[in-house]
Amino acid sequence: MTRGTSELTNMEKFLPYVVFVADPSQVQLKLDMKWKREYVKCVEQPDSCSCGLFLLAFVECVLRGIPPQFDADPLQMRYRIARDLIDIGESPSSKNKSKV
Repeated sequence: MTRGTSELTNMEKFLPYVVFVADPSQVQLKLDMKWKREYVKCVEQPDSCSCGLFLLAFVECVLRGIPPQFDADPLQMRYRIARDLIDIGESPSSKNKSKV
């Protein structure tokens, strides 16, 4: 599956900040630059414990360059995130083969 050009561009812009948070010695950021502020209407969480889910969904929308409007069923969002994490992981059989 190939990603759209705007999605790649957004990810490329965002990646240095992710690396900086993980290990600040690995990247030099221009922290004095001006940030563009944009206020968008987005989905609100229905409870007091799903903020992480909604943050991940919002960031995904920003990186993909799409409006942050999505189905807001926290249970379904949790299942989708779990499925996505499992799909990108290595299968146990491939891990055992690499250790041999």
